[in-house]
Amino acid sequence: MDVTINLLPDTVEGWRAGLSYSILDLVHHLPNQNEVPYTELYTRNAGVKVSYVSNSGGLNYAALLHADYETRSGVEIVIDNGSAGRFLELMRFAMYSSDILRAGARGSAEWGRIQGRWSLEASSDFIYLNSAYIYPYRNLNTKGLDINIKAAYTLRNEDVLFKALLEAGRYQSFGADITIPENYTIEKLYSFYTHRRERLASSSFFGGASLRWEREILNYSLFALASARYLRMDGGADALYSTLTIGFNF
Repeated sequence: MDVTINLLPDTVEGWRAGLSYSILDLVHHLPNQNEVPYTELYTRNAGVKVSYVSNSGGLNYAALLHADYETRSGVEIVIDNGSAGRFLELMRFAMYSSDILRAGARGSAEWGRIQGRWSLEASSDFIYLNSAYIYPYRNLNTKGLDINIKAAYTLRNEDVLFKALLEAGRYQSFGADITIPENYTIEKLYSFYTHRRERLASSSFFGGASLRWEREILNYSLFALASARYLRMDGGADALYSTLTIGFNF
């Protein structure tokens, strides 16, 4: 079930607001065994957003505040051995829970002439995750702040488009904890989750740039895109990678 309420202005400019709520329930049954349920997952998601858009010609800008919260709960069901001719449900245990919160703000602006336009976009999101399994007890808890900024220039000249983009971002971790019983976990999986905790607990920075050239040919367009990005994790690990793409849009 999904319910969404949006309030919109009667023009391009103005305030906008929205509320949403969704429910998703999943039940797993044993096929060909009188369809007895053995696991159930219940998901609830709620969201709210408020934005403002201005379209004044020379300078267009927009701002957004948003928050999304999702909670999950899982139930495991004990069934009998089917000796009575059908499998029967004996007991239920609430074994799994998860809470995810993402809230933040975004802003963008665009200005310049019709042929050449500048744009600037910035966003900041707080992210919180807590996921737990009751027995054997496992828990993942992490929180952090994700900040990103982009600046671009787009030039249009008849049937040719050129776009240059610069971007940078910072993920600031506020800590991460993973609790996993080693004696109940395969060694390779234990190593994987230990590394994942280190990744979630580490802050990082990235910077990137890209150039795009595109030319319209009849009803198609030929384009070339070159990009590069640098990533550095707190603690010394870093990576640099680049791509070059040439193709047709049709």
